[in-house]
Amino acid sequence: MTRDLKIVQRARDDINRIYRWLERRSPRGANAWYRAFWSAATRIAGDPESFAVAEESAQLKSDIRSAIFKTRQGRYYRIIFEFTDTEARILRVRRPGQRPLQRRDLPAN
Repeated sequence: MTRDLKIVQRARDDINRIYRWLERRSPRGANAWYRAFWSAATRIAGDPESFAVAEESAQLKSDIRSAIFKTRQGRYYRIIFEFTDTEARILRVRRPGQRPLQRRDLPAN
């Protein structure tokens, strides 16, 4: 069952920041990254249960999941999300080397 996809503002900020950083180095690379992100986001909306529980889930006492996607250069990015019966909410997008999420990194519900 496909869910409605919602991207919260903090995740939108992450996406814009990553995209701008990549675009300054390689416009084509930034566009490829953006397509890879949307491909992963579409998979999340289609079947969120199939993704692993995020490594931070137990510490944060929150049922969050993590979807990994990578660029052609082999850099791995993580989409942190949660879902209900009707909606998948992307909470954050993490670039390589970022520390695990803490409670303050997640949007307030």
